[in-house]
Amino acid sequence: MPLLRLNEIRERLGLIFPESAPDRASLTRELAAKTIATFLFIGAVGDPDREPMRHLRPSMVVWMDDDSISRVDDLDFVLGWHRAASRGHSALRAFLAESDVVADRWYAENSREPIRDEVIRPLAERYGAVLRRSGIAPSDASPALTLAEDFAALFDPAVRGPAVDARVSEWQAAHLGPAEQARLAARRRLQNEADNPVVDLPGRGRRRLPPGESSALTVAAITNFAPRLLAEPFVLAVCHSRDPLASEDERELRRVGLALEPEVVLPDVLLMDVADGMVWFVEVVATGGAIHERRRSELLQWAGGHEIPADRCRFVSVYRSRAAQVFRRTVGELAWDTLVWFADEPDRVFRLEELGPAPRPG
Repeated sequence: MPLLRLNEIRERLGLIFPESAPDRASLTRELAAKTIATFLFIGAVGDPDREPMRHLRPSMVVWMDDDSISRVDDLDFVLGWHRAASRGHSALRAFLAESDVVADRWYAENSREPIRDEVIRPLAERYGAVLRRSGIAPSDASPALTLAEDFAALFDPAVRGPAVDARVSEWQAAHLGPAEQARLAARRRLQNEADNPVVDLPGRGRRRLPPGESSALTVAAITNFAPRLLAEPFVLAVCHSRDPLASEDERELRRVGLALEPEVVLPDVLLMDVADGMVWFVEVVATGGAIHERRRSELLQWAGGHEIPADRCRFVSVYRSRAAQVFRRTVGELAWDTLVWFADEPDRVFRLEELGPAPRPG
């Protein structure tokens, strides 16, 4: 894919981040333009958890050079460059020598910190323009970063003149207002919880979960979703792949008379509203596992076997975002009479409800 020249990228950054925008000075200088150019050169654009996906780390910007980036239209060169840079600087030097590139790299090694702290961090945390792969801590040197698709689209060389202004205005409306800033803050909390997931179980103390997006969504379901819809939420069980049912949850279920059955896998989170006795079955959907018709029927059967009426059961699928690829992929499978909750829009819920029979004419 063709790239804008660096001065054109910098000009567009000046349009994207107006005088009133926070971090404007850092995000409109040459360092930022070269960072964006490197993302686009390697094709690190889109959902960072999608496979296959190429990811960037700050050192790749440091190691980039004018000759290499000019070969952006040579896909074999781009792929080879990225593979080598992902392994390390020695591997990249060897690749460039084999490709007859005289590497005059852009920056010294100590420039990684300004790239990370003054460009990538505000783009990620304040504007949602840089995304990070789930379960990868900010201090991890592994390639893990991508540009959000809507931000990368602002640098499309085929878009010129008034069309650039229109596209920039649309992006600003979605990312610079107070409501979007609140949404990005929720997304940052979710990412932090993915790196270090610890959850307070109402009435049952704290529990540490394994790193990853599933755990982050579990934390969000318990701490953000449950208090919004349940008057007195109580966590009966938390399940995850490394520990399908913790021993303390098994004891708790037995204490309240909900015996386990090996043929039925409990949901990721099993909640009870102490106020009205409703039982909430919550599945977190990082890569799959939403509540479809078969899963809903299976859980209803388990509930019926424990004398929990169907009208006292509630079902929720929890996703990171409406924009998440896994939601777009699984929305057609979701069961009727269930809820969908998005962690980055905590004050809203999506209901799939069956209507009653149509009234008879006359």
